[in-house]
Amino acid sequence: MKKAFTLIELLVVIAIIAVLMAILMPTLHRAREQGKRIVCESNLKQMSLAWIMYAQENDGKIMKGTPGATPGNCWGDAGSNTGGTEQTRQAALMTGALWPYCKSLKLYKCPTGRRGEVLTYSIPDSMNGTKQDTPSSNRNGRTILFITRLDQMRSPPPWQRPCLRKQAACDKGSR
Repeated sequence: MKKAFTLIELLVVIAIIAVLMAILMPTLHRAREQGKRIVCESNLKQMSLAWIMYAQENDGKIMKGTPGATPGNCWGDAGSNTGGTEQTRQAALMTGALWPYCKSLKLYKCPTGRRGEVLTYSIPDSMNGTKQDTPSSNRNGRTILFITRLDQMRSPPPWQRPCLRKQAACDKGSR
C-alpha cells in the first residue's frame, strides 16, 4: 500500500498556508511602511543638518527656498519635477546651494515618491522669501514673516511645544 496525501489533505494544507499569509501580509506591509518612514526622517535630518551648516558658513544667512540658478537657492534649477530628463534635473539639483553639504541624490527624494521624481522635499517659499519691500512688511506684530537669517528663528517656550505624552500629563506640565 502506497502512502500519499489525499486531495483533501493537500487542499487543507494550502488553505492553512493561505490563511497564515493573509494574517502575515498586513504586518509585513506595516513593517515596510515603517522602514520607509524611518528613511524619510533620516533624509530630512541630513538635509536639515546641511541647511544649518550652510547658514553657519554664510554668516547666519539661510538659503532661499525658491528654485533657480542664482547663488543661495537651495535646489538650483531642479525645484520642479517637470521638464527635462531625469538626468538634467539631477544635474540641476547639483547646482543648488544645498548640494555641497548633501551630496547624495537619494537624500533629496522620499522613498514613497513617484518614479522619475528627482526632488520630493521642499522649503516653502513663504518661509524665506527673496524680496521684502520694507523692513516693516517683514513682520506681523512679533512674528517675522520672511526668515532670512538663523537668528530670526525663535523656539517656542516649552508649554507651547508639541507634547507626545498623554494629554493629562501635558496639561499638568504646562501649568
